[in-house]
Amino acid sequence: MIAVLCLGGVGAASAGQRATPTNLQIEPGVASLSTSWSVTGASNLAGFRVRWRPLRTPSSPWSKIVELGAKARSYTITGLSAAVYQVRVRSLLATTWRSPSGHKRIVKRLGGVTTGAATALAGGGGLPEEEAPKEHPKEKPKEEEPPKETEPPEEKPAEEGSGSGCTLYGSPSGNDAGKGTQAAPLKTVQALLTKLKAGQTGCLAQGTYEGFTVRAGESHGSAGAPVTITSSDARAPATISGRVVTIPGADYLTFTHLNFTDSGVTFPSVTIGSAHTTWTDDDVTAPRTICFETPGAGQYGPGEDTLIERVRVHNCGQPFTCDVDEPPCNQPPLDGYHLHGLYDLGVRTTVRNSYFYDNSSKGILLRGSKESVIEHNVIDGNGSGILFGDLTPKNDTVRWNIITNSRGVCGTCKDYFGIWTFGSVGAGNTAVNNVVFGNDSGNFGPHSGLTVAENIEVDPKFVNAAKHDYTLELDSPVLGYGPQ
Repeated sequence: MIAVLCLGGVGAASAGQRATPTNLQIEPGVASLSTSWSVTGASNLAGFRVRWRPLRTPSSPWSKIVELGAKARSYTITGLSAAVYQVRVRSLLATTWRSPSGHKRIVKRLGGVTTGAATALAGGGGLPEEEAPKEHPKEKPKEEEPPKETEPPEEKPAEEGSGSGCTLYGSPSGNDAGKGTQAAPLKTVQALLTKLKAGQTGCLAQGTYEGFTVRAGESHGSAGAPVTITSSDARAPATISGRVVTIPGADYLTFTHLNFTDSGVTFPSVTIGSAHTTWTDDDVTAPRTICFETPGAGQYGPGEDTLIERVRVHNCGQPFTCDVDEPPCNQPPLDGYHLHGLYDLGVRTTVRNSYFYDNSSKGILLRGSKESVIEHNVIDGNGSGILFGDLTPKNDTVRWNIITNSRGVCGTCKDYFGIWTFGSVGAGNTAVNNVVFGNDSGNFGPHSGLTVAENIEVDPKFVNAAKHDYTLELDSPVLGYGPQ
């Protein structure tokens, strides 16, 4: 029997306020699912987003987003294995957005959602094994002359610039004098970065690798063809232990499906001082220091056009256990009050669809950043959520985030806010369309110099925040906020 379950559309507002897909139908096929839906409240409808994932325990990650036009009412998902899949269809609304300077543009905003589940069939029609038709006896083929033995081809790296698969390999048991093949992997990330050319990928076997510093001329990525470091198996990611630094000129690098950890005290763990680096699907923690830093202009920066997406940044900095922010409490190794998930002094940093939790001080500190965009993240259980200031951040945008449960033990600090400013704050900073809830000192602290609008203060209804499952319940009033 084929099980099909469809759930009605659930939105953050009524159908009259938001276009909501409804009546989701899912028809199983061989390695595929054909979906169709209706829509109510179609005012300002701009399109749809479709995503799917296998229903497993623990939860599997969602697929990449497929974006469809406003007239779409169906989509066929292909390339599936024989398993039960959850499918989610969400509407997009066309909304006029105005900046504080009065500039107007049309943006796509998330609307209502509907979900369902069904089982994709196995190849060959998915008949149960005992019902499969029996094969008729076949005529015995004529014997063929066996092929002549030949020498196996020499193993060599993938073709330069192929842009797919693994070009070179690394292993904790490798040797940097090796060729970088699967049979003779390199030992360090540094060696991989030196050897990889534009558009190529270095794959790391599971295990632990030492931190590294990449300088100008030591990596060879280019626009549209970055150098990528990833894990050979995303389900068993490699771990980088120690400080990681990119220096100006070491541009166009991607680090994906990796774990980063650092037990150091003196410097931030991951320091991004080059341009056009991407960090996706990573897990980053540093129990005694800052996790991510994008420096300002200088020997180690600026970090420019950094993208951090689908990353978990947590347990950065030791807990701040003092009751006053003065020596020795605000000096290493006791300065948990000054250790954050992201310390942003860079230019055009983008953080989206990520999770910042249980960091000793700020989840994200926009201290002197310029044109940063912080959107669709969960920022939970930090010393405070997002702070603007005090080195004159300008034109930063914070939107569509869920910022909750800021807390700490410093009774004299009293700044466990969701969103706030401190000291010098430049022009053009906005915090709009965020969910801010349950922060100990108040959801909003002082916010001079910051445009604060259309934020809501309501329980987002996480499935289990205590265990860091930040999936929203189906009846959450804030579907469309947080990671998508």
